Amino acid sequence: MANYRRAQSKNNNRAAMLAVVLLLVVMALAGLAFALLMPSSAPSASPAAEGPLPGLELEREEDFPEEEFHYLLNASPAFNKKGEKGSVYLENCDGNRGYMQVVYTLAESGEEVYQSPVLPPNWSVQTDKLARQLEPGEYEAIAAVYVYPSVEAEEYIALFEETIHITVG
Repeated sequence: MANYRRAQSKNNNRAAMLAVVLLLVVMALAGLAFALLMPSSAPSASPAAEGPLPGLELEREEDFPEEEFHYLLNASPAFNKKGEKGSVYLENCDGNRGYMQVVYTLAESGEEVYQSPVLPPNWSVQTDKLARQLEPGEYEAIAAVYVYPSVEAEEYIALFEETIHITVG
């Protein structure tokens, strides 16, 4: 029994190969566009999140005079040995007009060891890391709460200072 095979021209093979390559390029471009346009599920670089601190059972004032500024701040933040996963618990309360940034400065040396992102009203930070690693121990520090009229502003409009105790373990 004889096997018969149909002869194919080189032009048909090249056209089919070109069509497959073009189809693959179009699919790759569509996938790239989809990946760039879809919101990322990866964690953001900023530890800030919209909304109040979750799980905190506090009665917050909602209607207060415009000249008042309400915030929440952990007076005893604790960090792991690497200075990460610190329980900073910062909140720029809903109803404020200003943007808030918190800076920790060691009382003994005056060295700045933490700077939060600038928080709009109704934004918070649960955990964050120190700007530099500290030896395990307890440190007395000052938490300076700077209030800015906008996120782009370079000059603050109010400053509040709180004594805090940082623990690195």
